[in-house]
Amino acid sequence: MGGSNESIDQTRRDEDTPSLAICLVSGGMDSCVTAAIARAENDELGFLHISYGQRTEAREQRAFSDLADHFAVRKRLVASIEYLKLIGGSSLTDERIEVTEANLAAREVPTSYVPFRNSHLLAVATAGPSHRRRQHIYRSGCRRLVRIS
Repeated sequence: MGGSNESIDQTRRDEDTPSLAICLVSGGMDSCVTAAIARAENDELGFLHISYGQRTEAREQRAFSDLADHFAVRKRLVASIEYLKLIGGSSLTDERIEVTEANLAAREVPTSYVPFRNSHLLAVATAGPSHRRRQHIYRSGCRRLVRIS
């Protein structure tokens, strides 16, 4: 059987394997801080930018490239899940919907909400090469840092 020995052996291999931090990067200040934390906690950074049809895509992609250059990131991927724009319903992806000021006290869903966007982002990030090395996923936003190991 050997199940427990295999687990111990796998743990030893993991400790010796360089870690890769996959950072979901939009290009904003949160992305910069998250990348700095990931750099400090891992051996290598990989940056992932995802276009979901957002109005600010061109600016975000420039900032993504600038941050990747700053952190000397060699592994860079830009992916598209622009079907979220086709689904619609958000002022971030539909120019017919006005972007309203944030109202943190409001009980209704803001116009900027993109349904289940973060789940889609994390699904793309987890599809990476985790079978070859230790991989951690970093995503910032909403006043918290999420690290998925």
